[in-house]
Amino acid sequence: MYTIKELRQQQYDYHLRNERFSDLNDWRKSPYTFLKARFYMNLSAVLVRFLLMTGISPNTVTIVYIFLGVAGGVLLAL
Repeated sequence: MYTIKELRQQQYDYHLRNERFSDLNDWRKSPYTFLKARFYMNLSAVLVRFLLMTGISPNTVTIVYIFLGVAGGVLLAL
C-alpha cells in the first residue's frame, strides 16, 4: 500500500515536472495557481490514502460525487 509521501511524490512528479504544467512552478507569474496546485496535490494524496485504507471503490466515489452535484443543484434552485 502506498504511503502519503509516495502518493504526494507521484503527484509532484506528474504535474510539476511535466512541461504542460509549467505555470505551476512560477510563483511570480501566478502565485494563486502555485499555492492552489500544491494544496490540491497534498489534499488528494491524503484523500487517496484514506480511500485505499477503507477499500471504497472508484465507482462508489463517482456515484457519491454525482449525487452531491445533483443535491447541490437542487439546493441552488431553491
